[in-house]
Amino acid sequence: MFLDYDGTLTPITTNPSSAVPSKKLIQILDGLNTRTDLDIVIVSGRHKEFLDTYLGRFTKTNVSLVAEHGFEIRRAGTKTWEEVNKNIVIDWKPKIIPYLEIYVASTPGSFVEEKRSAIVWHYRQADPELGAKRSVDLVGQLSEFMHNLPVELHHGKKIVEVSSIEINKGQIVRDFLQNTEYSTAMCVGDDSTDETMFRVQNKILTKIKIGAGDTAATYRWPNVNYTLEFLNAINGGQLSLSCSREH
Repeated sequence: MFLDYDGTLTPITTNPSSAVPSKKLIQILDGLNTRTDLDIVIVSGRHKEFLDTYLGRFTKTNVSLVAEHGFEIRRAGTKTWEEVNKNIVIDWKPKIIPYLEIYVASTPGSFVEEKRSAIVWHYRQADPELGAKRSVDLVGQLSEFMHNLPVELHHGKKIVEVSSIEINKGQIVRDFLQNTEYSTAMCVGDDSTDETMFRVQNKILTKIKIGAGDTAATYRWPNVNYTLEFLNAINGGQLSLSCSREH
Protein backbone atom coordinates (compact mmCIF):
# COMPACT_ATOMS: atom_id res chain seq x y z
CA MET A 1 0.00 0.00 0.00
CA PHE A 2 1.43 3.35 -1.11
CA LEU A 3 -0.14 6.10 1.00
CA ASP A 4 0.28 9.85 0.77
CA TYR A 5 0.25 11.65 4.14
CA ASP A 6 -1.32 15.14 4.06
CA GLY A 7 -4.87 14.99 2.76
CA THR A 8 -4.82 11.19 2.70
CA LEU A 9 -3.93 9.94 6.19
CA THR A 10 -4.55 13.24 7.96
CA PRO A 11 -6.69 16.26 7.04
CA ILE A 12 -5.14 19.34 5.45
CA THR A 13 -4.61 22.07 8.06
CA THR A 14 -3.98 25.81 7.86
CA ASN A 15 -0.68 25.34 9.66
CA PRO A 16 1.23 22.36 8.18
CA SER A 17 3.08 21.73 11.44
CA SER A 18 -0.21 20.96 13.20
CA ALA A 19 -1.10 18.09 10.83
CA VAL A 20 0.15 15.41 13.19
CA PRO A 21 -1.09 11.79 13.10
CA SER A 22 -4.33 11.22 14.95
CA LYS A 23 -4.60 8.66 17.72
CA LYS A 24 -6.84 6.62 15.42
CA LEU A 25 -4.22 6.58 12.64
CA ILE A 26 -1.47 5.44 15.02
CA GLN A 27 -3.71 2.69 16.38
CA ILE A 28 -4.48 1.51 12.85
CA LEU A 29 -0.81 1.47 11.84
CA ASP A 30 0.07 -0.32 15.07
CA GLY A 31 -2.35 -3.04 14.04
CA LEU A 32 -1.27 -3.22 10.41
CA ASN A 33 2.43 -3.46 11.25
CA THR A 34 1.89 -6.94 12.66
CA ARG A 35 0.89 -8.21 9.24
CA THR A 36 3.47 -10.36 7.47
CA ASP A 37 1.58 -10.26 4.16
CA LEU A 38 1.45 -6.49 3.75
CA ASP A 39 3.95 -3.72 2.98
CA ILE A 40 2.99 -0.13 3.78
CA VAL A 41 4.88 2.74 2.18
CA ILE A 42 3.99 6.23 3.39
CA VAL A 43 5.05 8.45 0.49
CA SER A 44 5.02 12.01 1.80
CA GLY A 45 6.14 15.45 0.77
CA ARG A 46 7.25 16.03 4.38
CA HIS A 47 10.90 16.16 5.33
CA LYS A 48 12.42 13.22 7.16
CA GLU A 49 12.58 14.98 10.54
CA PHE A 50 8.81 15.32 10.61
CA LEU A 51 8.31 11.68 9.66
CA ASP A 52 10.84 10.50 12.24
CA THR A 53 9.14 12.55 14.94
CA TYR A 54 5.58 11.38 14.31
CA LEU A 55 5.96 8.02 12.57
CA GLY A 56 9.44 7.01 13.70
CA ARG A 57 8.10 4.39 16.11
CA PHE A 58 7.79 1.96 13.21
CA THR A 59 11.37 0.74 13.15
CA LYS A 60 10.98 -3.04 13.19
CA THR A 61 7.84 -3.34 11.11
CA ASN A 62 6.55 -3.47 7.56
CA VAL A 63 6.22 0.34 7.30
CA SER A 64 8.60 2.26 5.03
CA LEU A 65 8.76 6.06 5.15
CA VAL A 66 9.48 8.20 2.09
CA ALA A 67 10.34 11.90 2.51
CA GLU A 68 10.10 14.79 0.04
CA HIS A 69 8.15 12.87 -2.60
CA GLY A 70 10.92 10.33 -3.06
CA PHE A 71 14.16 12.13 -2.23
CA GLU A 72 14.91 9.96 0.82
CA ILE A 73 13.59 6.66 2.14
CA ARG A 74 13.70 4.83 5.46
CA ARG A 75 13.00 1.24 4.60
CA ALA A 76 10.96 -1.05 6.81
CA GLY A 77 12.93 -2.50 9.69
CA THR A 78 15.59 0.23 9.77
CA LYS A 79 16.23 3.61 11.39
CA THR A 80 18.53 4.80 8.62
CA TRP A 81 17.55 7.20 5.84
CA GLU A 82 19.08 6.85 2.40
CA GLU A 83 18.94 9.07 -0.66
CA VAL A 84 17.08 7.36 -3.46
CA ASN A 85 19.27 9.00 -6.12
CA LYS A 86 22.59 10.41 -4.94
CA ASN A 87 23.20 12.16 -8.28
CA ILE A 88 20.25 14.55 -8.04
CA VAL A 89 21.16 18.15 -8.89
CA ILE A 90 19.79 20.79 -6.48
CA ASP A 91 22.01 23.78 -7.29
CA TRP A 92 18.99 25.51 -8.85
CA LYS A 93 17.47 26.37 -5.46
CA PRO A 94 19.22 29.75 -4.97
CA LYS A 95 17.83 30.83 -8.33
CA ILE A 96 14.23 30.09 -7.35
CA ILE A 97 14.13 31.37 -3.75
CA PRO A 98 14.24 35.11 -4.64
CA TYR A 99 11.08 34.73 -6.73
CA LEU A 100 9.23 33.12 -3.85
CA GLU A 101 10.44 35.73 -1.36
CA ILE A 102 8.91 38.47 -3.53
CA TYR A 103 5.53 36.76 -3.23
CA VAL A 104 5.93 36.32 0.52
CA ALA A 105 6.48 40.09 0.82
CA SER A 106 3.38 40.87 -1.25
CA THR A 107 1.09 38.18 0.23
CA PRO A 108 0.63 38.46 4.02
CA GLY A 109 0.30 35.06 5.67
CA SER A 110 2.33 33.21 3.05
CA PHE A 111 5.74 31.72 3.69
CA VAL A 112 8.52 29.70 2.05
CA GLU A 113 9.51 26.20 3.16
CA GLU A 114 12.91 25.02 1.96
CA LYS A 115 13.43 21.26 1.79
CA ARG A 116 16.57 19.43 0.72
CA SER A 117 15.20 18.70 -2.74
CA ALA A 118 12.42 21.27 -3.15
CA ILE A 119 11.15 24.74 -2.30
CA VAL A 120 7.52 25.40 -1.41
CA TRP A 121 5.50 28.61 -1.26
CA HIS A 122 2.59 28.12 1.18
CA TYR A 123 -0.41 30.45 1.04
CA ARG A 124 -3.03 28.61 3.10
CA GLN A 125 -2.86 31.27 5.83
CA ALA A 126 -3.15 34.15 3.36
CA ASP A 127 -6.35 35.89 2.28
CA PRO A 128 -8.04 33.26 0.05
CA GLU A 129 -8.73 35.58 -2.88
CA LEU A 130 -5.34 37.26 -2.78
CA GLY A 131 -3.51 33.95 -2.30
CA ALA A 132 -5.28 32.38 -5.27
CA LYS A 133 -4.43 35.34 -7.51
CA ARG A 134 -0.81 35.50 -6.41
CA SER A 135 -0.37 31.75 -6.89
CA VAL A 136 -1.48 31.98 -10.53
CA ASP A 137 0.89 34.89 -11.09
CA LEU A 138 3.76 32.98 -9.46
CA VAL A 139 3.14 29.84 -11.49
CA GLY A 140 3.18 31.90 -14.69
CA GLN A 141 6.37 33.70 -13.76
CA LEU A 142 8.17 30.53 -12.68
CA SER A 143 7.07 28.64 -15.78
CA GLU A 144 8.83 31.21 -17.96
CA PHE A 145 11.96 31.39 -15.83
CA MET A 146 12.68 27.75 -15.08
CA HIS A 147 12.21 26.10 -18.48
CA ASN A 148 15.97 25.41 -18.71
CA LEU A 149 16.30 24.13 -15.15
CA PRO A 150 16.02 20.42 -14.14
CA VAL A 151 12.88 21.04 -12.09
CA GLU A 152 9.14 20.45 -12.03
CA LEU A 153 6.47 22.90 -10.92
CA HIS A 154 3.46 21.73 -8.89
CA HIS A 155 0.47 23.92 -8.05
CA GLY A 156 -1.17 21.91 -5.29
CA LYS A 157 -3.59 22.65 -2.46
CA LYS A 158 -2.61 26.15 -1.34
CA ILE A 159 1.01 25.56 -2.33
CA VAL A 160 3.33 26.18 -5.24
CA GLU A 161 6.25 23.76 -5.17
CA VAL A 162 9.41 23.56 -7.25
CA SER A 163 11.21 20.23 -7.03
CA SER A 164 13.88 18.26 -8.85
CA ILE A 165 12.59 16.68 -12.04
CA GLU A 166 14.37 13.47 -11.01
CA ILE A 167 12.22 13.04 -7.90
CA ASN A 168 8.62 11.86 -7.87
CA LYS A 169 6.36 9.46 -6.04
CA GLY A 170 5.73 7.42 -9.16
CA GLN A 171 9.33 6.28 -9.25
CA ILE A 172 9.05 5.00 -5.69
CA VAL A 173 6.01 2.94 -6.68
CA ARG A 174 7.79 1.56 -9.75
CA ASP A 175 10.86 0.58 -7.74
CA PHE A 176 8.84 -1.34 -5.16
CA LEU A 177 6.74 -3.11 -7.78
CA GLN A 178 9.81 -4.09 -9.79
CA ASN A 179 11.82 -5.35 -6.82
CA THR A 180 9.12 -7.25 -4.91
CA GLU A 181 6.65 -9.81 -6.20
CA TYR A 182 3.27 -8.54 -4.98
CA SER A 183 -0.09 -10.14 -5.75
CA THR A 184 -1.86 -6.78 -5.56
CA ALA A 185 -1.04 -3.15 -4.75
CA MET A 186 -2.80 0.16 -4.27
CA CYS A 187 -1.86 3.82 -4.07
CA VAL A 188 -3.90 6.58 -2.44
CA GLY A 189 -3.32 10.33 -2.66
CA ASP A 190 -5.06 13.67 -2.92
CA ASP A 191 -2.78 16.18 -4.64
CA SER A 192 -1.04 16.94 -7.92
CA THR A 193 2.20 15.30 -6.73
CA ASP A 194 0.30 12.03 -6.29
CA GLU A 195 -0.61 11.93 -9.97
CA THR A 196 2.82 10.46 -10.73
CA MET A 197 1.73 7.40 -8.71
CA PHE A 198 -1.58 7.25 -10.57
CA ARG A 199 0.18 7.30 -13.93
CA VAL A 200 2.20 4.17 -13.14
CA GLN A 201 1.05 1.42 -15.47
CA ASN A 202 0.81 -1.94 -13.72
CA LYS A 203 -2.12 -4.33 -13.87
CA ILE A 204 -1.98 -5.14 -10.13
CA LEU A 205 -2.11 -1.47 -9.05
CA THR A 206 -5.38 0.08 -7.85
CA LYS A 207 -5.34 3.90 -7.80
CA ILE A 208 -7.55 6.02 -5.53
CA LYS A 209 -7.86 9.80 -5.50
CA ILE A 210 -9.00 11.59 -2.34
CA GLY A 211 -11.30 14.55 -2.99
CA ALA A 212 -12.17 16.52 -6.11
CA GLY A 213 -10.07 17.45 -9.12
CA ASP A 214 -8.90 15.93 -12.38
CA THR A 215 -6.99 12.71 -11.90
CA ALA A 216 -5.45 9.68 -13.58
CA ALA A 217 -6.71 7.52 -10.70
CA THR A 218 -9.38 4.90 -11.34
CA TYR A 219 -11.40 5.44 -8.17
CA ARG A 220 -12.26 8.33 -5.87
CA TRP A 221 -12.91 8.69 -2.13
CA PRO A 222 -14.35 11.97 -0.81
CA ASN A 223 -12.14 12.51 2.25
CA VAL A 224 -9.54 11.23 4.72
CA ASN A 225 -12.13 9.36 6.77
CA TYR A 226 -12.54 6.90 3.90
CA THR A 227 -8.83 6.11 3.98
CA LEU A 228 -8.86 5.50 7.72
CA GLU A 229 -12.02 3.41 7.54
CA PHE A 230 -10.55 1.26 4.78
CA LEU A 231 -7.32 0.70 6.72
CA ASN A 232 -9.32 -0.09 9.83
CA ALA A 233 -11.28 -2.69 7.86
CA ILE A 234 -8.01 -4.37 6.88
CA ASN A 235 -7.31 -4.48 10.60
CA GLY A 236 -10.45 -6.52 11.06
CA GLY A 237 -13.06 -3.80 11.46
CA GLN A 238 -16.25 -3.46 9.44
CA LEU A 239 -16.19 -1.67 6.08
CA SER A 240 -19.13 0.65 5.45
CA LEU A 241 -17.92 2.80 2.55
CA SER A 242 -17.78 2.66 -1.22
CA CYS A 243 -15.68 4.45 -3.82
CA SER A 244 -16.81 5.96 -7.11
CA ARG A 245 -15.18 4.82 -10.32
CA GLU A 246 -13.48 7.46 -12.44
CA HIS A 247 -12.60 5.54 -15.61
